[in-house]
Amino acid sequence: MKQAQTTLTQAMQKATQSINGKIIEAKFDFDNGMPAYEIEIAKGMDIHKLVINSSNSQVISSQLDYDN
Repeated sequence: MKQAQTTLTQAMQKATQSINGKIIEAKFDFDNGMPAYEIEIAKGMDIHKLVINSSNSQVISSQLDYDN
């Protein structure tokens, strides 16, 4: 997490700009070896999973989470 140039708060703001909903989980993780934040957002009955690059705050991926 020391490698991250983006804070968790900034990543959460970026995620809610992308998907307007309620954050239900946010954590620091590695995505294909790259430090990133994984954020889950509830919107209506759907759960969206976003991965935010911790270096530049860009959304790496955004998808519906069908596991929940």
